[in-house]
Amino acid sequence: MSAGVASASDGQMVAVERVTASVKKIDELAVECTLEADASAEMSMKMVGCMALLYQGLAELHPGKARAMAAEREAAKLATGSVEVREGAVRVALEMLKGLCAQGGPATVRGHFSFSDGTLPKVEIPGLYFGAVKATDANRWVDQVSARTGCVATVFVRDGERLVRAATNVKRADGQRATGTVLNPKGLAMEQLLRRTSHHGVAYVLGKPFVAAYEPVLSSAGELIGALYCGRELGERGRS
Repeated sequence: MSAGVASASDGQMVAVERVTASVKKIDELAVECTLEADASAEMSMKMVGCMALLYQGLAELHPGKARAMAAEREAAKLATGSVEVREGAVRVALEMLKGLCAQGGPATVRGHFSFSDGTLPKVEIPGLYFGAVKATDANRWVDQVSARTGCVATVFVRDGERLVRAATNVKRADGQRATGTVLNPKGLAMEQLLRRTSHHGVAYVLGKPFVAAYEPVLSSAGELIGALYCGRELGERGRS
């Protein structure tokens, strides 16, 4: 009887492990689908902006057709107008964040950081510094930018092929700072940053659309070691 109970227990353990593995796989697939959807949405917004410019050009070349295309232009403006309004504030916010980082000192990587907010597993990332200031201690900078401009801000640290949020006032669904989360590896911003160039446009940040500006952080040797981000959510009422 003992042998039979032991055998049954072993079978139950195997079944539980299979279920656990299946749930983990489903979670991974869900995250992957979300990233793909966000990247597709970013590309769609970029295409809408291009269409608005195309309509404007066609109207100028063919004034007689301008009235016929009015409805299409208005539809494009609904998607792009709020983007244009916010771009100025976002650019100002990014310049402010760049200035605060420059005041800290040259960007260097030394050792590693480990941090956890108690709700996510401990995260270990390369130790990005601005002078003597740790990137993980830069929440006061991003909060200062937000207080002055109304935009959210983030300091990313490069960890291999990932960009990890080391300091940010972008919030997760539970309202906590999204430190330890990563920039969408499939998004337009990641593609540009890996080329060591800036990116401006609509970006989906943790599933929400933002008018965004990203700037690479380079070492003295010209290597990508981090990135800066500022953005304002589309649909959010900004400051005048």
